[in-house]
Amino acid sequence: MSIDAHVHLPTAPELDTRQKQKRRLLAEMRENGVEKCLLIADSWQQSGIGNNQECLVLFADTPEVSVAAGVSPLADFDRQCGALAAWLEEERSSGIKLYPGHEDFPLTDPALERVYLLAQRYAVPVLFHSSGGRFPGRGTPEEAAAVLQRHPGLTLVCYHCFAPNVENCLPLLRYPNLYFDISSLADTLQLAEQAGRPLLELLRRAPDRVMFGSDYAACSQREHLRFARSLPLDGAEVQALMGLTARRLYRM
Repeated sequence: MSIDAHVHLPTAPELDTRQKQKRRLLAEMRENGVEKCLLIADSWQQSGIGNNQECLVLFADTPEVSVAAGVSPLADFDRQCGALAAWLEEERSSGIKLYPGHEDFPLTDPALERVYLLAQRYAVPVLFHSSGGRFPGRGTPEEAAAVLQRHPGLTLVCYHCFAPNVENCLPLLRYPNLYFDISSLADTLQLAEQAGRPLLELLRRAPDRVMFGSDYAACSQREHLRFARSLPLDGAEVQALMGLTARRLYRM
């Protein structure tokens, strides 16, 4: 069983309809032996990777693909929160994605209290970007710690493990509701080599809180699978990384 807990719709000139993007994603999953995935929608209405409504409608008939809705305090926030509450009530969204770093806001933005309360009410995780982007200094370990201190019942998922500084994950293990995914860590050989040792320490200390993710199509799903399968893990650790934790967390 392999679950990719972090994918987006692929973009390319020839993929000029959402249905073509969907077919390409499903073909990639079949080629790589990925049984299920979590598709991350964009928080903005005009997006190459699809907005929330587009992604939810596109995969409504596709049980192997779950969708996490993107939300931003910078993009029609009141309307987004109203729509998000409805999607969560209907169990259509498996999580809520925030894009600090790609967008200019911190995890501690007071507006996001509404998002954190909704996530706790409906028992879904909040996923956040933690590495690089146009706005450095957003989605930091300090911000994640502050949010979890304020909301100990909230589940957060740190995408990209603060790459390239994966060691920053380790002090945060004191927060039992913080999870991690390894998306983008195999984007380059240099990054994979740099991430290897602290990632193994993270997996050793919290094997049930780290998930496989590729960040397809920004990154290669195949290369991330090769990277994950090269890690010196035992059978139970492999099962947790490659699917069991994501299946439990996102109720797939």
